[in-house]
Amino acid sequence: PIDATMAGALATMEGVRLPVRTMPRTMSADVEQYYDAVEGSIDPGKLPVATGLADFDAALCGGLRTGSYLLIGMGGEGKTTLIGQMAAYVAATRGPVLFAEKEESRAAMRDKFIANLARVSLAKVVAARRGLEGVDVSQDELAAICKALNALDALPLYLYALDDKDSPNTINDLFAVARAMNPRPVLILGDLGLLS
Repeated sequence: PIDATMAGALATMEGVRLPVRTMPRTMSADVEQYYDAVEGSIDPGKLPVATGLADFDAALCGGLRTGSYLLIGMGGEGKTTLIGQMAAYVAATRGPVLFAEKEESRAAMRDKFIANLARVSLAKVVAARRGLEGVDVSQDELAAICKALNALDALPLYLYALDDKDSPNTINDLFAVARAMNPRPVLILGDLGLLS
């Protein structure tokens, strides 16, 4: 029954798609709006968005604010894990989150979210999903994985991954997808690698 439950949850999550995107605004319009916000002619009007990471929120004086942030680091340093944790927290506490990932498949990203939510190693999540022999997954860990699957399915988290044919390739594409969403996302995250 657990295998059937996991398979059903995974199949349901694979079917979630965003609306067809509209034509993006020009980059110059986005830049002008950014400068207007920085110069104060646009009222930010919103409280910071807490990331759920206390030290990070403290360093940002309460959380993320309207605007752009750039997270830079070498491969394997945990950038995707960090923004994945933020995405899950913001989706659970504030509202829709749009997350575009261009370096990993949808299944790999889903496994990372489940491992994070279940507080179980990624290897055990993969083993449970694939029914692999030789990896010891306890009943408590399996229950946590199933609970995390259900929690992830309930989050307003819209994920585009490497294997999605309609995945945004540029920042403008990502903004166009966000503008087409209803309600609009509270947070837009793009792990787009080198942009075209």
